Amino acid sequence: MEELANIDTIKDRIKDRIQTEFVSLIPEEAWSNLVAKEVEWFTTAKGENYASTAKPSPLQTLVRCELESRFKEQISKTLSDMRGGWNRNGRSTPSDAVTKMVKEIAPELWELAVAGVVQQAIDGFRNSLGQNNY
Repeated sequence: MEELANIDTIKDRIKDRIQTEFVSLIPEEAWSNLVAKEVEWFTTAKGENYASTAKPSPLQTLVRCELESRFKEQISKTLSDMRGGWNRNGRSTPSDAVTKMVKEIAPELWELAVAGVVQQAIDGFRNSLGQNNY
């Protein structure tokens, strides 16, 4: 995948491309300021605080739309791969992907389940010892 150019390179490319059309109309310094201002607008969130009230910049919006599209596609594929089936008796059967996932996490699930039961037994035993003054 080709690396993205940094903002200064992008500014220079935009300036050079458009400036060739309007070279005689706009002074160099004014043109550079205009391009810098537009690039800043394109890449900067609007508002006081991006996390709560700011509106995303146009660049952020484009990136988010692309990421959303890619994630939705991947999630749809994953969920499709996990679709189960039915056996001859009309019972639901897990997909190969679900079976594989459960096999991978089974030791942790088993540990959590057994640890909870054991902890309850120990707590119950401790409480009964305390009540009987042993």
